[in-house]
Amino acid sequence: MMMTMTVEEKLQIAKAKSAARSRNYRERQGKKKQITTAKAKSAANSRKYRERQQNKQKRETACIWDDGADDTADLSKYSTNTLCPPAFFSDLLHASIYCLSFTEVVSYATNMAGRDLGIKASRTKAEGKVVGKAAHAFNVPNNNINNSPGYIMGNLLLPPKCIKDAESVGPCTQTFTVCHCQPSTMEVAYGDPNLPEGILHPKSAQRFYLSPGDLFQIPPGNCYRLENHSSTSECLLTWTMFWPYHTTFPPTDSNDEEEDSTALK
Repeated sequence: MMMTMTVEEKLQIAKAKSAARSRNYRERQGKKKQITTAKAKSAANSRKYRERQQNKQKRETACIWDDGADDTADLSKYSTNTLCPPAFFSDLLHASIYCLSFTEVVSYATNMAGRDLGIKASRTKAEGKVVGKAAHAFNVPNNNINNSPGYIMGNLLLPPKCIKDAESVGPCTQTFTVCHCQPSTMEVAYGDPNLPEGILHPKSAQRFYLSPGDLFQIPPGNCYRLENHSSTSECLLTWTMFWPYHTTFPPTDSNDEEEDSTALK
């Protein structure tokens, strides 16, 4: 026997269904709002992150100690846990004047513009006319107080089939790091030490074929030549050249990287 519902019971059921639909609706709306809020926060955080990164990209200097400038302001004798005597503030001022400096410590690749290297008249037709680009990052003079050498840093980009003509580093020492290239296609050739400085004869040259991550150096008084044998991949190297501390900075016979980079920054 079927039971009939009263009007009041039907109304209660209808109200319950309506309440359930309303609750589900609110839950769905709440979830949508949470998702929208989360996306907005994520976008805001990403924007702030990008702004911070862009600001960092613009800043290349830092306030750092220059130990070679002055060593008379010895702050290590004062404990940070005790009341500092008046002499501390005198030494601190002394250190701030002579030992602290705003120094360029970072050089972003995006801010470095390369300049074409020259072609020597001795280059043969078979060697082609492709040239590399050199850019410098720092140009630090000699420090006569602690006898530390001056140096200059930079990068060198060799396109496919590019040659950097032979030259001597003179009284300087130069180091290179191969960042990327086709494996075993970056050639460095050293001149015969029995030949006059600055002369590199193809038959007597000592050749090495390098890959990404390899390093090499050019000691003082040696001649070297670079060639990217790859026909498809460019070669990127970073380099550092050290001037002897007793040499006028920069030496008058400095090499192409230095000559082609002094006007870049």
